Amino acid sequence: EMTDIFTGLYLGDALNEVSPLDAVALYEQFSELIPTGDTGDKIVERLADRLADVDLLGRASNLLSYQLNHRIDGIDAYNVAVKLAAIYLLDAKPAEALKTLDIAQTKYEQLPEDMKTIDKVQDMTLLRARALSRNGRPDQGIKLLENLNTNPSTNRLRADIAWTAGYWDDAAAALGDVIADQNISLTRPLSDDHATLIMHRAISLNLATDRIGLANMREKFSDAMAQTDKARIFEVITR
Repeated sequence: EMTDIFTGLYLGDALNEVSPLDAVALYEQFSELIPTGDTGDKIVERLADRLADVDLLGRASNLLSYQLNHRIDGIDAYNVAVKLAAIYLLDAKPAEALKTLDIAQTKYEQLPEDMKTIDKVQDMTLLRARALSRNGRPDQGIKLLENLNTNPSTNRLRADIAWTAGYWDDAAAALGDVIADQNISLTRPLSDDHATLIMHRAISLNLATDRIGLANMREKFSDAMAQTDKARIFEVITR
């Protein structure tokens, strides 16, 4: 009965009502109640997710790292490795994320052919590109993204990496793609997010000294931006 109650707590909605620290304390104090096999693995992953949601990233990564190194294999190991790499990135540990992505790549290569999908490759590549950029190698991160099909996620990440690194030509090009992905309507007031996105591209074009690009931005968006709180600075940057 205690095992059933323990399992129900960690796999049910009741976990959301327990504080993360209490959830960890219960897990550690009554670890003998953790079921073996898949159910026990799901409990650990659910607890790690709960900890990550409230920024207890170190505790979450410790749980998943133990799972990856000692308990699981196959597709479960791949999934946990990818999740662990993402948590390391959130915890500002890009070097650890890169090591974990190497493990994820190894687990992926060991999967049956029918489990090897483009989505999995893209997930690993996006994480690796972000990890490289945060580990002081933004040029390698951008180059890695060139091998992916163009899509909103890729464009957004390419823009983020280039903006952070100060690669203004690349940032302007990527932000242009992001703006196109957003399909911004100029017949309605701009949202704050869209206005900020347009401002970022204008700044990138300015710093890249792309006067033609600035002129085109001014012509296309000046009326819409004039209705926002960024009107004055947009006018100055694109002048």
